[in-house]
Order: sequence, then structure tokens, then C-alpha cells
Amino acid sequence: MRQFSKPIRGMIQLIVIVLSVCAVGAYAQEVPLPAESNSIQSISAGNEAGGKIVITVSLKAPPEKLPLAFAINSPPRIAFDFPNTENALGKSIQEFGEGDLRSANIVQAGNRTRVVINLSQMLSYDTRIEGSNLLITLQKKGAEDARPASATHFADAKPG
Repeated sequence: MRQFSKPIRGMIQLIVIVLSVCAVGAYAQEVPLPAESNSIQSISAGNEAGGKIVITVSLKAPPEKLPLAFAINSPPRIAFDFPNTENALGKSIQEFGEGDLRSANIVQAGNRTRVVINLSQMLSYDTRIEGSNLLITLQKKGAEDARPASATHFADAKPG
């Protein structure tokens, strides 16, 4: 009987973990949004001079502050968390074809929505609020510091 105790114990732990995850997911679906909640109305992208890409996240009301964000290098992604915000797009994926910008995943869990920007290579980003829009500017890393390089001569010929 002892040879069966470890596999049974492992199976019971797995069942407990699965049930816990299901319970948390069910709770997140039942949590109502606060009365002052916001919603994402649209997401679009366009090119700007200098190889920059600007993503416009249009919200129902101006956001109180910039969303928290984090980046993942492999695969290259940038995630933005919008508290007290719902996904009003009617879809969870927005496809793009702008340079290194591939798509965006919009996922609502409870009273927050996460927008994950999928890239073909990691880009630097800057965010700002203009009215009820969040503008995310993407550009190649180091592009803001790019200047024409001057010619360097290591061994200049000197007149004799």
C-alpha cells in the first residue's frame, strides 16, 4: 500500500490546486465593477516620423493616471494594467501590421483590464495621456539618441 501513497498524495495536491484556481476565477467573474469604472473603447496604431509607432488606446473617460506597465523581452511584449476598467471592444485580440508591432491582447479579469502589446522585437516605449486617450509611443531602443556618426581617423597622415 505504501507504494501508492506518494502518487495519491500528489494527485490530491493537484486537485486542490485546480479547485483553488477555479474558485479564484469564479470570484473574479462575479466581482462587479465600481460605479466609477472606465472602459476601453478602441485601440489603433499609426506611424510617425522617425520610425516611431503610436498606439492610441481610447477610453470612455480620461484615466486618472498612467497605467502600470512592465515589459518582457522573450517573447517581446509590453503589458499595461488598467484598474477599474472593462474591455468594451467586443474582442480580445487587435491585429496590427505596423513595423515591429504585431498585435494586442485585451484581457479583462474582474475590475481590471490588461492590454498586452505583442512585438516582433523589443522596442522602447513612452506613455502619455491626452484627453481620454492613452498614447503609447514605440521606437527602436537607442533611436532617441541616434545621431549621425562623425568619421574617426585613427592614423591621420601628417605632412612630412
